[in-house]
Amino acid sequence: MIAATCGASHPIVAPAKRRTDRDLGKLIFKCPVTGEKFDSGFQSTRAELANMPADGQMTLRCPICRENHIFKVIEGEIAGPD
Repeated sequence: MIAATCGASHPIVAPAKRRTDRDLGKLIFKCPVTGEKFDSGFQSTRAELANMPADGQMTLRCPICRENHIFKVIEGEIAGPD
């Protein structure tokens, strides 16, 4: 939430931006075996992805090579809305 004051005692509060389905995009990773990109089945926003911990990981079964891979979440990219 962003807050400011107008005069001495009247706060002006701007509501925090709420995420909507329009903000979401597909979380895409690249298969380390073939180099092809694939949809992880998860959705996120670019802002949420940028705020993920650097060591956050997920294990996904790759639909391309059919192997399990461990990906750092921040290495993914968002396909969809800007």
